Amino acid sequence: MSQAKLQPNAQSLDAKLILARLDELEKLVRQVIKEKAGESNEVSINEVNIIKGQINRAENTIEKWFEQLTGNVIAQLDFIDKTTFGYLDSIPKSCGIRIIASNVKEVDKCVAKADKCARGRPHLEIMQIPKIHQRWIGSKESFFIDIGTDLKSDALGHSTHTLRKHAPESFKKSVSNFEQLWSKSEEELKRNYGNEMFKSTIYKKPIKHNS
Repeated sequence: MSQAKLQPNAQSLDAKLILARLDELEKLVRQVIKEKAGESNEVSINEVNIIKGQINRAENTIEKWFEQLTGNVIAQLDFIDKTTFGYLDSIPKSCGIRIIASNVKEVDKCVAKADKCARGRPHLEIMQIPKIHQRWIGSKESFFIDIGTDLKSDALGHSTHTLRKHAPESFKKSVSNFEQLWSKSEEELKRNYGNEMFKSTIYKKPIKHNS
């Protein structure tokens, strides 16, 4: 009888030990994930998964997030075209914008659209530098967006990708790289990246200084 009574208690004790160990394991896993996130410096504060064909979902998310941007906006984009500026126009007019793009389709049409987008802004500048295979935009004053595809109407929602909003501190390295590319001369870029590199100003609305 005594053994029969002890058996359920032993099972109960075993169950408690297992649960305690599982709890410890869960805490350990969370700690590892947290440390890895810190190491990679890629902490996402929001993300939206886009399945191929969800064009409205992708465009609505971009518009909503762009409307929330503040301060001086910068971007590194692989491909841009005239439709890019329709999205950029969602960014508040109080924001200046600087863009480094690798490939610019139909420059004349882009310049015309940029002119409209620049109205009422402190500045809008677009620099073309090849081999910049990045697709992000944002500001240190608000957040950064990893677009996951090109900021064009024939790209957003036309493939499966993820839109990720990141805290500014996770983009320190990207911002530093952007500023280096922006400030370096073409000669410096050629020395660092090869003779095929070039740097060209596609559009520039000068910053107005108060007299």
